[in-house]
Amino acid sequence: RMVEGRLGKAEVPCLVVAGDDDNMLPSKDEGPRLRREMPKCAVMEVGGGHLLLMDRVNVTSLLLERRDIMPRSWKKNPVDAWTRPTRDQIDNATESIQTLRRLSSPVFLSTNGDTGEVKIGLRQLETVLAGDGPVLFVGNHQLLALDLGVLMEGVYRETGTFMR
Repeated sequence: RMVEGRLGKAEVPCLVVAGDDDNMLPSKDEGPRLRREMPKCAVMEVGGGHLLLMDRVNVTSLLLERRDIMPRSWKKNPVDAWTRPTRDQIDNATESIQTLRRLSSPVFLSTNGDTGEVKIGLRQLETVLAGDGPVLFVGNHQLLALDLGVLMEGVYRETGTFMR
């Protein structure tokens, strides 16, 4: 209800990816509604349910293919064009999540892929992260993914790897 009546003022391009068989949210109906209300909204309905972004949809590829969403001048692949944050940016990001870290007192667990042993901390990720290819990191997220910053900071702090 907070955004009702305000969506028409959104000036940024938006792509709504809706699962045609989402049993948790009315994605199939919500997509067309958002398209009607937002001037720069496109909707893509794909086969799948609520978790379609987990294994069915590559959002980066969708954005790169959809020139109606991405500005014509934007030609860089956001994955390939990524640059490492500066020390000041890292420090600012770390500082910005400290209250949430104190309030939530997160405990991270990692599993050794060879032995199945679960240990406190994320150190066991180092062997996987040392490989050549990308790593799919599966984590639990809460309402509005408020814990994502804490999770990303924890992975960086313990392994030196930035999640993107």
